[in-house]
Amino acid sequence: MYRLLLLDIDGTLRPQGHRCIPAENVTAVRAVQRAGVRAAVATGRGRASVTDALLAGLAPDYWLCAAGAQVEDAAGRVLHRATMTAAEVEAVTAFCDARGWPVRFTFTDGSYAYVGYERFAEQERRLDHGIGLRDGSRRDRHLGGELPFSAYGPIPRGAAAEFAAAWPGLALRFVYEGGAAIAAADEAASCDILPAGVDKAAGLRALCAAVGVPESDCVAIGDSDNDAGMLRAAGLGICVAGGSDAALAAADRVCPPAAGNGVAAACRALWPEAFA
Repeated sequence: MYRLLLLDIDGTLRPQGHRCIPAENVTAVRAVQRAGVRAAVATGRGRASVTDALLAGLAPDYWLCAAGAQVEDAAGRVLHRATMTAAEVEAVTAFCDARGWPVRFTFTDGSYAYVGYERFAEQERRLDHGIGLRDGSRRDRHLGGELPFSAYGPIPRGAAAEFAAAWPGLALRFVYEGGAAIAAADEAASCDILPAGVDKAAGLRALCAAVGVPESDCVAIGDSDNDAGMLRAAGLGICVAGGSDAALAAADRVCPPAAGNGVAAACRALWPEAFA
C-alpha cells in the first residue's frame, strides 16, 4: 500500500503556461489525502517560491523544496537541510558573471538574483511564476548568516565540465530540466546547481527517515532530469508523458501529460477507493 505521494510542480502538477495547479489535480490529490495518503510537493523551487496562488487549494503534508535541499513538514518544522558553501556561491557567481549568464540563489525568504536581475524580472513579469524574486545584485545575501540551498539559471548544457575545470575543488552538480513542454517554451537550458549529494532522491530518503515511511511505500511523479533520481528511489516512479529522456528512463510507468491532468489520472488509477 503506497502511503506517501511526492509530486513535482512545474511540468507535472502545473502544466507549462498555467498560472496555477489545475483544479482537477488539486481535487484528486486532496481525495487521496482524505483516504490516508500523505502528499509532498517535490520541487526545485524554494519553499518561499511556492505560493498559495500557485497551489490553488492544495495543502501538502510535507515540502521537499530546492531540489531536495529543503525538507519541512506542513508546520514549517525542518526535517532536512543542506546548503551551498560561501565559496561555492562566490564561484558560481563569478563563473556566470564572466559569461553573461543570469543566476539566482534560493534562500529561505526568496530567490536572489546575483547576476542578471533585470532578465529574471522581465521573465517573471511575462510568465508570473511567483518565485519571490529579489534583487541580489549587491551579492551579499549569503554573508548575512544564512547560505542558499541551491542556484538556478539558464545555463548552457556542458557548463558543468567547464566549471569543474575552473574550480576543481568544488563538487557542484548541474542538473537540467527537460521535456517537450519546456523545450517548446525555450527553457531547455534551465539548470539547478546543487551541492554534492543533494537531489530529490536524497530529499525523499531524508523525508522517509523523518516520518517513518519506507521508500518502497512512496509514489513519485515528475517530468525532468532533476526528478529522475526521485523516480528511481520511490517504490513506484511515474513520469508524465512528454517528460525528459532521463525521467522517462527512470520511471516505472508513464501517465498522461501535465496538460491532460496526468497527476489526477495517476491518483485515480492507484487509489480508486478514494474516488468511490
